[in-house]
Amino acid sequence: MRLIDNLLTPQSDEERSVFPSSYSFQNFVDWFTFQSKQYGLPGSPPQSPADGFVSYIDSIHRRNPVVSAAAVSRALLISQLRFTWRNNAVSSTPGRTFGNRDLAILERPGAMKRTAFLSSMEMHASYAGTGYPVRKNGKLYLLRPDWTTVLLGSDSEPEGDLNLPPADAEVIAIVYQPEYGGKKARPEAFLPGEFGRWTPEPDPVYWWRGVSWVSALAREIAIDGQVTEHQSKFFQHAATPNLVFVMDKEKTAEQVQAYADVVNAKHSGAMNAYKNMFLGGGSDVKVVGSDLDKLALKDISGGFETRVAARSMVPATILSIREGMQGSALNSGNYGQTRRQWADKWFSPTADSLCEALEDVVKRPVDADLSWLRSTVTFLQEDEKDAADIRQSNAVTARQLVEAGYDPASVVEYITTDDLSKLKHTGNVSVQLQPPGSGVDPKRFIDDLAAALRRADV
Repeated sequence: MRLIDNLLTPQSDEERSVFPSSYSFQNFVDWFTFQSKQYGLPGSPPQSPADGFVSYIDSIHRRNPVVSAAAVSRALLISQLRFTWRNNAVSSTPGRTFGNRDLAILERPGAMKRTAFLSSMEMHASYAGTGYPVRKNGKLYLLRPDWTTVLLGSDSEPEGDLNLPPADAEVIAIVYQPEYGGKKARPEAFLPGEFGRWTPEPDPVYWWRGVSWVSALAREIAIDGQVTEHQSKFFQHAATPNLVFVMDKEKTAEQVQAYADVVNAKHSGAMNAYKNMFLGGGSDVKVVGSDLDKLALKDISGGFETRVAARSMVPATILSIREGMQGSALNSGNYGQTRRQWADKWFSPTADSLCEALEDVVKRPVDADLSWLRSTVTFLQEDEKDAADIRQSNAVTARQLVEAGYDPASVVEYITTDDLSKLKHTGNVSVQLQPPGSGVDPKRFIDDLAAALRRADV
């Protein structure tokens, strides 16, 4: 039995008294608890302690269209990734790409299709900070982050700030413990080689988990909800500011209430907006509050959308929010520049980090790293022309170097590595660089050619 399995096995009081040195999983977690801080902390919960992964999905993703649009935009782009192996610097052919059957598990993960699997990983990263892919029975699965616990191991005793593990701490396992109907199931452990951790934005302090970009907008999301609620209430009450009715002082409370019931029934609600109002003698109406234009709710909503675009790193033009649909933002040149900035600033680094995380659940060649194919991402297709221009430039460079006498193999290595020291000269130079008379004698060449032809009876 593995050590981690022994830790996860519940123990009776009798077993604990006989084997006092044995620990259950809860004993293990308690042992790594210092000053009410767990040494093995839950995978990647949202930043707000009152919230959870599911509540973020229910209260934000399903209810806030701007945030969910940003998360979906990121997920759809990540879902287009197709994987390949790329030789690293250790290889004799760095930069060369190739495939093998070990990549099949990434093409057909298991319970989910490839696009759904990658989209879900991005959603987990957006709302929980970390995605946990695991390999089990030859298939890939994605663990819910709020049911996942990271276990850290270290050869050092914790000193100083006990809220943080020692510098040599490393992730030794993750434990998955689902909860159904308020009852926790038996935990399941995954060891190195069986799990991956994707943290596109690593926590600056707790490095083993990621930061949810949505959590940074929690306050703005709450304010945006209040703005939406204010607009809703505004239209529910005749789409006008609040009205105060000043009644004749001689009217009784019952009469005032009856009058209020009639006015609310006839004039309250958006369907009753703009109806004429007739008042009895002694009644007066005063407007209190401000209309929507004076409250500048449009500017408040626009500011919120801009902050969502900035924090999610999805440009306003691509997110199709108001701030990105004005002026020259949609011009062909401006949109192309925005698209390229998003690809260079967010997509490419994020795709690279995802490949690093998935390497832990795939059998990796010793001289290659997991990479992705740019040609399969529709969003990057406009860059293919630039890539073609680069290839043409490389071909011209290769031809010139070979004609100058450099070894063709060294020329290829130079172009792929951009290292001038890789170039090797053959010793043969162009005819133009040879001194006069050092070349072939034309008369002798013709005589030798004629003799060769006679010998061949041509």
